[in-house]
Amino acid sequence: MNVIPTWEEIRRGDTTDIYFRRTMEVLRAAGKDRTRVVAEAIVKKFPGAYRYGILSGMDELLALLSGLPVEVDAMGEGTLFHVMEPVFTVEGPYGAFCELETAMLGVICQASGIAGQGAAGGQTLQDFILALRAQLAGVALAARFMGEEARSEE
Repeated sequence: MNVIPTWEEIRRGDTTDIYFRRTMEVLRAAGKDRTRVVAEAIVKKFPGAYRYGILSGMDELLALLSGLPVEVDAMGEGTLFHVMEPVFTVEGPYGAFCELETAMLGVICQASGIAGQGAAGGQTLQDFILALRAQLAGVALAARFMGEEARSEE
């Protein structure tokens, strides 16, 4: 069992939240999945005493949307941003990117959060990597345990 999705699985929307799947089912049934929309990403509130964010992860977001019939307008990588300030907008048929929203926001939030921690003097990169390894190790151990349990029940 591989808990880390492939690039193809992410691009297909396999990793999306279930409500985006249901949204697409409703839109397709109503014939509205090609309706043009403008979606923007903002931050309503920063954690703790953070006064600004540092945009990171745009290269990955743009790669995720490449080849789709959408237009992206975004701040540059490394730009400081504030609460309620749009960091990027996506314009195009909603069905083209609906099931990618989870991945889009995930990559921006994760990368920008790491950049923000660095700016705030948070965890060192080594500490961050060790913590990430520990999180993945927990997932891997749980998955392995479930696999062994399943095998023992055969």
